[in-house]
Amino acid sequence: MGTNETLNLGDIFPLNGNWDKVALIDCHNWAEPIKYSYAQLDEAADSCARGLIARGFKAGDAIAIMSSNRVEFITSFMGILRAAMIAVPINFKFRANIIDFIFTDSNIKGVICDCQRSEGLQTNLPVLNFDDLG
Repeated sequence: MGTNETLNLGDIFPLNGNWDKVALIDCHNWAEPIKYSYAQLDEAADSCARGLIARGFKAGDAIAIMSSNRVEFITSFMGILRAAMIAVPINFKFRANIIDFIFTDSNIKGVICDCQRSEGLQTNLPVLNFDDLG
């Protein structure tokens, strides 16, 4: 890649490469890290996009992501973008009043999170929990 070219999220997938090659290792469970191929990440992102659309979200909707580091964070981010929606990653370590401000200011329409974040989340918005979707 030349020095004048920029990279974006789409550039992580090989155009003519080996889709079975390991793209990401998820270590959120340190005892049993899981390897994901480019093909698996691609399918998970597409599945997320289809799921958001099936749940009634529309292009341009802002979807919050609150999670510890794990593969679902990445695939949700990519899926949201593939569905022509706006991904709003929110640091779950922020104080509740800051998270509330982000939700309001960004006009969040739904939340994708892990189980730990969903327990403390106080919202009337639709919440999709990684740990309930498996």
